[in-house]
Amino acid sequence: MKNKFFFFGHHKCATRYIINILNIVNKYLELNHIEFHNDELFNSNLENSIIQKNLDFVYYTNAKYKHITKIENNNIFNYKGFHLIRDPRDILISAYFSHKNSHPVNEWTELKKIKKKLNSVSLIEGIKYEMSLLKENLIDLEEWNYTNPEIYELKFENLIEKPVEIITDIFVFLDLVDFHCVDTSIKALSKELINSISHKLIKKKPIKTKKIPLTKLLNAIIVNDFKVLSHGRNNGTEDNLSHYRKGISGDWKNYFNNDIKEKFKKDFPNLLIKLGYEENNEW
Repeated sequence: MKNKFFFFGHHKCATRYIINILNIVNKYLELNHIEFHNDELFNSNLENSIIQKNLDFVYYTNAKYKHITKIENNNIFNYKGFHLIRDPRDILISAYFSHKNSHPVNEWTELKKIKKKLNSVSLIEGIKYEMSLLKENLIDLEEWNYTNPEIYELKFENLIEKPVEIITDIFVFLDLVDFHCVDTSIKALSKELINSISHKLIKKKPIKTKKIPLTKLLNAIIVNDFKVLSHGRNNGTEDNLSHYRKGISGDWKNYFNNDIKEKFKKDFPNLLIKLGYEENNEW
């Protein structure tokens, strides 16, 4: 059985950015993909859903490691994936502004109540309230196994500093990028032509491409750059009403006072140390 692929993400960790790129790649590679943003969508049995739906690439965007453990124990299929985390303090601030202003309600009916609450209290009280909402999400980060050789671990802070290098590294790890195939070559153009003909005339499934040419991957990264998604703003230029609010790391320092710090340390005493964001709790 061929490899299954995973993107493991968490709330407010550049999820939309990554998924935008993955959608371009998976469309080109004709990989069957899906997003699961909570356990209910796969009935708490990720492995069965993958098999039943014949999935090639899964975006598990509020990931809990216990479901990966089940896959490892049963060993029904091979897999490779990547896992993206972020400084939990920045997750908190990003979630606060998102839930207060920009996050769409859609089917998340509870968000209406959250928005109302956040817009009725002070900034400090709102951040404390948001912290209580995120407790389970942040515990998921602490309970993650960061030593799995089949999962490429990366941090948001490195991603925004070197997006082209990091994302290329991800697809090298997944063995899905072709450094030798250039789209402007006769070979690539011929393949696209054959695919087009097979769609319109032969009515057969197009030729399956196992890897994406580096040029196509780079283009997917460029068209999803923060400046493009934020309609011209540079990283660090803030728009509190935008889903792509600021695009930087360390923004928590602008909002954490002593009360918020103490509550965070009390609720998550070992989290920052385990994730490598602090050496101790003296921050």
